[in-house]
Amino acid sequence: MKKRLAAILIAIVLATATGCSKQGGDTPQAQLETINSLLAKNYEMTQSQRNEIEQLVSQGTTLMNQGKQAEASQALTKAIALLEQIGETSRFNKSE
Repeated sequence: MKKRLAAILIAIVLATATGCSKQGGDTPQAQLETINSLLAKNYEMTQSQRNEIEQLVSQGTTLMNQGKQAEASQALTKAIALLEQIGETSRFNKSE
């Protein structure tokens, strides 16, 4: 059981790390499209996760409107990573 849990956690970390590096070079506009497509999948998430994603997207949008593209991209990358982690957890829970 412990080995299985460790393997799952490693898979989630690797998937999240891959998602962050993959999304890191995108423009904030492209990242917002990615976020919208991930949100459209309607993954189950806690209210806390939903609030964190909303906060990161709001922060990213505000920074983008201020012309701070790099900072906006950082906030949006965090939102994408969180959504990807939620998606991985959702897929794992459905496979059991």
